[in-house]
Amino acid sequence: EPEAFWIGGARSATIVIQPDGQRSTATLLVRNAPVENNVRFESTSWRDEMSLGPGEERRVQVPIDPQHGASLLTVTTSAGFRPSALDPKSRDDRFLGAWIKVASE
Repeated sequence: EPEAFWIGGARSATIVIQPDGQRSTATLLVRNAPVENNVRFESTSWRDEMSLGPGEERRVQVPIDPQHGASLLTVTTSAGFRPSALDPKSRDDRFLGAWIKVASE
C-alpha cells in the first residue's frame, strides 16, 4: 500500500524510523484490524503497548535516538484477520494485524 504498511496478524516486524530533519519523536498513525488486538512498540530504550478495539485508530509518538537520528522499532500484534473472510469478493488471504502510517506533523 503506497502510503502505509501492514504488520501481520499475531506477528512482529522490525522497522527503522528516520524522520526528515532533526526531530526527537516521530508520529505513527495506527489503525487496527476489525478485531480486538494488542499492539506493542519497542525500541532500545522505550516501550508502549495499546489495546485496540476493532477498526480503532490511535497515534503513537516514537522517540528518535538523537545519536543516530533514527529509531529501530519492533511492532508486535496479538491478533489479525483475513480480508477474504470478511468480503467474499476479496481474494486477499493475508493475515493482517495493524495498519501503520508515518504521520506528517
